[in-house]
Amino acid sequence: DAPAAPDRITLKVVPVDEAKTPWLATADLPARRAAGVEQLRRHTAAAVEAGNASAIQKLKRRRETRKRAKRGDHCRVEVRRRDGGGVTAFAYGVNAAGAGAALRCLLNANAALLAGRRPGEPTTSAADAETRANLGWAELVAQLRSILSRGDSSGICCNHLSRAFERDFGSALVETLFGEHESLAALLRAPELRDVVQLVQQPGRPDLAVRLAPAAAA
Repeated sequence: DAPAAPDRITLKVVPVDEAKTPWLATADLPARRAAGVEQLRRHTAAAVEAGNASAIQKLKRRRETRKRAKRGDHCRVEVRRRDGGGVTAFAYGVNAAGAGAALRCLLNANAALLAGRRPGEPTTSAADAETRANLGWAELVAQLRSILSRGDSSGICCNHLSRAFERDFGSALVETLFGEHESLAALLRAPELRDVVQLVQQPGRPDLAVRLAPAAAA
């Protein structure tokens, strides 16, 4: 089930008017889902490092930008107090992959702190479930159900689904918020979504169609 509004995490990645870091990934964390601001700020350097690594890998895969794929600051991260309690995290990147990776690193640190663990420590299965909740998977599932329940039962293509995320929830390239995924289709194959969506081939078309899994549609 989707979290109640006061406990909902809002994740987005959008293009912004920044010369060196034109992509911004944000996490709006309400008080009950956020560690302390100062605690999280101690982990911004690690988040920048993770973002830089991912950004560089993405740059190296694009021939026209390989010259930019050298060591350097391809990301920056900020953590600010949120009106009404909680925090908002901002991760700027030279590309969406870098911004998303930096934000995910910070969200992982937040989830560990909330669970009473040191970031990077192994987790139990129960802690894993709590971690998934604090990384925004429940919100992603709710968004998928919202979009797909309004579509044709045979499903919609991944390109249309990506545009629907941007239209309905204001987030482009949502796959960068949940892992090192090359495409939305790759994200939809994640184990966390196994019982939520199905990917089906479309005869004569290269794009996969996405529909709610029977259990999720019930």
